[in-house]
Amino acid sequence: MGKSKERQLGFELNDDKLRDEYFIWLCNIIGIDVEKESYSILAKRLHGIEYFWFVPNDDNRGEDGLKLRATFIEEHDLGPYERFVLDAGPCSVLEMMIGLAIKMDDIMEDPDHESTPGKWFWELINNIGLSRFSDFQYHFVGGHMAVAMTIHKVLERDYGRNGEGGFFPLKNTDVDQRKVELWYQLNAYLSERYCYEC
Repeated sequence: MGKSKERQLGFELNDDKLRDEYFIWLCNIIGIDVEKESYSILAKRLHGIEYFWFVPNDDNRGEDGLKLRATFIEEHDLGPYERFVLDAGPCSVLEMMIGLAIKMDDIMEDPDHESTPGKWFWELINNIGLSRFSDFQYHFVGGHMAVAMTIHKVLERDYGRNGEGGFFPLKNTDVDQRKVELWYQLNAYLSERYCYEC
């Protein structure tokens, strides 16, 4: 392991520290400061839940989440062993949601403003009803079990026909969103809410 890699990350690499540093990096993308009381417990919980799918092509959302690991490794000039450590597990719900947020940010890119995937991530959190799980409230409102149940319902598509309770609720649709690939849900949502491609 090269000293330049250790110096760049600012710690002596071992498996747990590498995973911790990656988690902090993910949190930075969406505006969570793990050193302060905010939503770090929720983020950690989401990172501990495996993303799964059954609607065709939703595996692509998992691939988007996994690409974050490659980006982290590239940005920090890490090697094959670090890639092996980070690639050991499946895509987490946190990674998948950050991947979705980045896609939304790319589509709605504003050349006059800097990238804001955090804005879209928190919109997804609001849409599925998890914004009340701040670090301060998390344990008082049964966070551990409640978050797991909410995410399970979202991934199982156990929400309204119009997407209510999922990531992309719509006001007007004739299509059962529970059967629609997330990519098309995302585009319909942006189109309806933000007049994307009007």
